[in-house]
Amino acid sequence: DTFDGRTIAAGFGTTSSGYQYTVLAPSTDYTVSGGVATQTVTTAGSFRRARLLLADISVADQDFVVEWSCPAATGASLEPANMSLRTQDASNDYLLRVLVTTANEVQVAIFRNYTGTAGGTTMLNNTTVPGLVFDAGSHWFTRYQAIGSTIRIRVWKDGTVEPRIWHGSVRDRTFAAGAWGLRSG
Repeated sequence: DTFDGRTIAAGFGTTSSGYQYTVLAPSTDYTVSGGVATQTVTTAGSFRRARLLLADISVADQDFVVEWSCPAATGASLEPANMSLRTQDASNDYLLRVLVTTANEVQVAIFRNYTGTAGGTTMLNNTTVPGLVFDAGSHWFTRYQAIGSTIRIRVWKDGTVEPRIWHGSVRDRTFAAGAWGLRSG
């Protein structure tokens, strides 16, 4: 979704393909304007999540690039523009997370949220990205990808070249296809 061609004051609205976003907790914390979708998180330790959860959306190979920016991490770490991939429902997905610490470190992690047998949340990968130091207000990019059984993530600062290496990568076959969503906190 490029978010082009729509302005919405409460929610993310409908994609150009006709799919409706579902947003959690107050819809006024989600806006769309000028081709940019914004999630506003006003309280440390809280999250906002928007996702497409429709029975007719089930995509196996998923590849997203998200541009994001956020203020300084004061008092708590920040989680800007995380993606849920191969989303089955509200409790079953892969969560690919970017974490900005109060020390301005950039970390990435991959989680599997699964409510089936031996379910729960499992961290599959977690690393501090070498050489990246967060700069508040700067623009950043994150690529999130699920291709076959490979789930991976990389992050880079605007004005630099997208890295060839993946900062986090795992192989997992729990979810073969599904929808997707965006989470910030």
